[in-house]
Amino acid sequence: MTTLSDPAVFLRAKEIIDDAHREDPSGQEIIYADNVENYLRILLAPEEPTNVQIIAARCQHLRRFLHPRSTYPDGKPGYLRWRRDLYTIQANHSTTLLSPISLPESELEEISAAVAKKDLLVKSKVHPTTVLLEDAAVLVFLSNEVEGFKKQHEEYDEDKWVGIVKKTWRKLSDRGKEEAGKLLPGLEEGLRAVVERVVREETEKEGA
Repeated sequence: MTTLSDPAVFLRAKEIIDDAHREDPSGQEIIYADNVENYLRILLAPEEPTNVQIIAARCQHLRRFLHPRSTYPDGKPGYLRWRRDLYTIQANHSTTLLSPISLPESELEEISAAVAKKDLLVKSKVHPTTVLLEDAAVLVFLSNEVEGFKKQHEEYDEDKWVGIVKKTWRKLSDRGKEEAGKLLPGLEEGLRAVVERVVREETEKEGA
C-alpha cells in the first residue's frame, strides 16, 4: 500500500493538489496553500510537520473558486451556510483527487476530517491536525487578508470589528495565540488597536 511517508508518493500527492489549485483563474489558491503550509511549519517548529499534515494544509480552500459566495443567498444565514458547505465540499475534493494514489484509509480520513473541520463542528475531541489547520488559517487571515477585508467594510465601526476579531481569536489554540501576538506590530494602526482590545478583554475574561 502506498503511503504519504514515501517521499515519491508525497510529491505526487502534492503535485495533484497543486495542479488543482492552479486551475483557479485568479491564482490565489496556490498562494493561499503556500501561506497555510508556511504557518503550519511555524506553529510546529522546531518539529517538522508530517506529510499528511502538509497535504491537509494544502487542501484548505481546495477548488473554492468553483463555489463562490455569490452562489448562495445574501445575508448572514446564506454566508454561514456557504462556509459550512465549503468545509465538506473541499474535503470531498481532496478525497476525490487523492483516491487514485490508493493511500491508507487513515491518511485520507485525517486529511478529510481536518479540511471538513468535522470534530470542530460536532465539538468532539479535536484532532491535533484539525487544530493546526485552524490556527494556520486564522494566522493567514490576520497576516494577509484582514486589512483588505477591513477596506471592503469601511462602514463597520470599532465595536463591529471587535466582535469579528473576537470570533476569530477564539478559534485559536494557545500556540496559535502566541504566534498571532507576533503579528500585531505589522498591522495597520486602527486594526492593531482592535486586536489589542480583543486580546485584553479575552485575557481578562479568562482570568475572571
